[in-house]
Amino acid sequence: MASPSTSSTQDANYTAAPSLSTIEPIDGRTHPSPSSPPPSSTPTTTRENLHPEHDSSLLEEPEGPELSSRVLNPQQSKATLAAISAGEANSSSWAARNPGRPILPTRPVPPRPDAARLASRKVASDQKKAKQESVHAAIKKLLEYEAEKVEEIANSHDMLPEKVRKFFTGYKHFVPTRKAQLSNALLHAKAEEVNKDRPVGAKYTVRELRELVKNDPDMQDLDSDQEQQYIDELVDHRKLQNHGMRANNAAAARDMKSTMLNIFKELDNLALRTGGYFYIFGTRGHVNDSGDPTWYGTDNSMDFVEDVLHQDPDETCWLFEQWGCSRNQNIAERDSLLNVRRTCVRLIKSGLKGITGRKTTPVMNYDNYEIAIMKNMGIKLVGWPIDVPFMSPSKICTVTEIRKLRDALKDGSCHWVTMSAAEVEQHTKNIAARRAAGETVGKPRAPRGDRGKKRGPRAGGKENKRPSKRAKLAAQRKGKAPKSAATIEDSDVDDDESESSDGGD
Repeated sequence: MASPSTSSTQDANYTAAPSLSTIEPIDGRTHPSPSSPPPSSTPTTTRENLHPEHDSSLLEEPEGPELSSRVLNPQQSKATLAAISAGEANSSSWAARNPGRPILPTRPVPPRPDAARLASRKVASDQKKAKQESVHAAIKKLLEYEAEKVEEIANSHDMLPEKVRKFFTGYKHFVPTRKAQLSNALLHAKAEEVNKDRPVGAKYTVRELRELVKNDPDMQDLDSDQEQQYIDELVDHRKLQNHGMRANNAAAARDMKSTMLNIFKELDNLALRTGGYFYIFGTRGHVNDSGDPTWYGTDNSMDFVEDVLHQDPDETCWLFEQWGCSRNQNIAERDSLLNVRRTCVRLIKSGLKGITGRKTTPVMNYDNYEIAIMKNMGIKLVGWPIDVPFMSPSKICTVTEIRKLRDALKDGSCHWVTMSAAEVEQHTKNIAARRAAGETVGKPRAPRGDRGKKRGPRAGGKENKRPSKRAKLAAQRKGKAPKSAATIEDSDVDDDESESSDGGD
């Protein structure tokens, strides 16, 4: 489980590690100097600070050191000062460190409602409150009936009531996103048209948007091109919501915390459904970011970190934070050719080790893949991108190609499969037929440098004759050298000393 220092029952599983300033440097990397912008203060782990109204510190942007506090050379040009200022501004947030990337727009502050709107809200609130009270009364009866049934099942099956309750209360919160449909695309287009300039609380509901779409003649009897245009707009909007960058550090910190809380719940439910053990670490990626490092583990899974890795979870999280902040990389630097190559190699090796079931990772042979992997091991790698040459990822020199391979390995479209006995036999016959036709299958091994010469004890000659056991023992007894003296006088030193003394006279 997470650290017991959390203060809220709903956020009891959210752990915020202390500041980066208390960590010693590791891996020989330079720790951020005291002149660097200080790390964010650790917010309290309560549900209230998810909203900016309850924590004003989240709305404040971290301020870096001003140019006036620097000791600058008077001969520095204005261009140098401008470059320093631009560099500090570009590192203020994740979005600023990745210029040109799409940014999620911030929500406008709603205007203060007038007296008529306040009265309307009061009436709607009273009606909603009365409805909720009736619903709560019905739910209370249901819970009482449920408690009786849980107790009955626990007694009949000799189990604890808490365990029975876990079995039927654990469920899947995550719902995969469906493919963009025309009906949803039309609703999205109409919402962008009519709700864009309306204040919060006065926007059209989904039911009203459906009526507007139904009564809009421009959205009826569309051809295939128009339908695809609406769908593409919805797909682009979803991509922006999923991959767009938060405009400031406060929004990024809230997003990190709320998403991690949802992941914690998903891991708990997954552990209940499957009986597995899961743990996760998360941290910020720059000293100017406001996100707090955190960790979480289901049941007693964090005992693995303490008993096997011999690390305290908080200490591991601190080291992870220091590692992330010391990288100081944006998306382009994280997605470089070298990093993507390493990712591809790890994924391919991990899949190869998992499908073979070996403790040690087998060697991936790209040159003799058809023989060493497919024929001898009976496995193959399917889904390799067509426009990417089949070779070791370390030899792929194009960023576009290596990223395509990385994406295919991550989403599972490129994966390892086991070949059936019939497939292996057919593959062996195909190799034999290709070789009979004169084709070179795979890369032949280089010939020995001493080919054509006799080797071994029967080759003749003293250098190839194998000594007898008696000769070996005699050589061992005879080969013992006397111990050297503890101190050996150096004649060269004596001669030098004598020469210097003679010269002095």
